[in-house]
Formats: sequence, C-alpha cells, structure tokens
Amino acid sequence: MPKVTRPSKTSAGGGTEYVDGTTVEASENNADYAAVKTAVDGNDDSIIALQTEVNQMPGGAGPETLAISSGSITPTIANVIVNAAVSPTDLDVIDPTNFSAGRIILLRILSNAVTVKHNHAGTDPILLLGDVDFLMSNTEQRLWLQYDGTNWVEVARGGTEAIRAVGGAGNPPFQNSWSAASVALSFFKDASNTVHIFGGASKASLAAASSVVFALPAGYRPPDGVNAVMLGQDTSGSTFESMRVGVSAPGDVSVINDMTGTAGNDFTVFFHLSFPAAA
Repeated sequence: MPKVTRPSKTSAGGGTEYVDGTTVEASENNADYAAVKTAVDGNDDSIIALQTEVNQMPGGAGPETLAISSGSITPTIANVIVNAAVSPTDLDVIDPTNFSAGRIILLRILSNAVTVKHNHAGTDPILLLGDVDFLMSNTEQRLWLQYDGTNWVEVARGGTEAIRAVGGAGNPPFQNSWSAASVALSFFKDASNTVHIFGGASKASLAAASSVVFALPAGYRPPDGVNAVMLGQDTSGSTFESMRVGVSAPGDVSVINDMTGTAGNDFTVFFHLSFPAAA
C-alpha cells in the first residue's frame, strides 16, 4: 500500500483515489480500494456527529448571524450574533432544537439593541440574573446561557451597555419640569450589576420639598433606598450649594431640597452616584 498523503474521500474517476488519508491505486488494487472506501463511508455519521458536537462548543465554530423572528431565534452553533430589525427588539425564546442539555451559547448583537426577556411565557424560557430583562445595546456586550433541558439559564455576562440619556428615545422621560443640563443626565449598568448615574438636570423654581427627576426602569433600581449629597448650583443667585439626592427602591430619582438650597430659585443639580442593582 503506498504511503499516506492527504485526507480526501474521493477524486475524479480513474487514477489515484485518496481515501481517509491513504493513497489507493484503483487500477492496481480494486479490492483494497473497495475495502477502504466502505470503511470510511460507514463512518460518515460519526464524522457528522463529531462536527455537531464541536459546533455546540463556544469557540467551536465562527459566529452565525440570526434574525429575530416573532421573538425567537434557532441557533445551530454556540456562537450567535443576534440581528434585530429595529431597536430595541425583544428576544423571548431560544429554540433548543439543535442543542442538548448542558450546552452553552454566547450571544452578542449585530447593531440594533436587543432586550433579552426574562422568563417569557411559553416553552424554553430564558432565566436571567436578578429576574429582570437584560438590554444589550452595545456590540461589546456578551451573554452566556446554559441549556438545562428546560430553560436557558444565565451563566455570565460581560461588557458594558451603552450609556442611556434621560429623556432620550427609548429611555425614561424627565418628570416635574426637569430637563437636561449642559452635561446630559445619564445612567448605565456595568457587567458587575452596578448602576451609575451622572450628569446634570435643571429645574426652574425648585420647591423646598422632594421632586422626582426621573424613574429608573426595572433592573436598574437599588434593593433599598439610596441617599447622597450632590453639588447644586443656584442659577438664580449664581451660587453653589449642597443638595440631597435620593433613589428609592421603586426607582424614583429625586432631588430633596432640604439642605442649603433656596426654595423657589432655579437650580441645576450635578449627579454622580453608583449603587448595586437589586438582585
């Protein structure tokens, strides 16, 4: 039998046939050729099964891009780029047809934001950290999920979501006549589940009482109330003063004018606070 050369199953008829890496001269030894070909053909299913196993491993194959259809995707490999037609689009279900229990998939977005829904009604729900939806708005974000035979369970997430400006499209609106200052009031949640609020908000004729600026959405709220002292500018009198800011468990972000601020004047409050989101 000639030496091993290169792997191939068949070649054009006649001449040298390469089968399972072994050179077989069909014209010289038809019996050898037929025996090797039969052995390799019999292993086709095993080779396909091995490739399927590899595809189900994170990093086992390059990413596939899947469009969300009726809130669902059906991945065939473990590395998935989710394509949303509009921003944001809900991802309710991941069809596990091509995956067995214990397998892990990695999700990221193509461009438009995707809201991965927690425990959507129906089969094969996605169970997320803190029992709240996860907004994927940055192409650097990653979400790892493991299929347990019934549910897709979050294993980990990485990257930081896009900064969300209060009053912007798809974000919470300002309340009680508050508006953005020269540095927009914004918030985001990092990979450690910590919420950050920063920037400025302005209001004319601030009363000597609590005034809700905006409300944080579910998934961004603290487990208990948070209070901090922030810098405020009395734009009527052009002075800087201390202002108290509170974030309630239901998510209301308020300025509490009980420090040195003069009631009835125009104020800009500068926010800079962080806290863990409720689990």
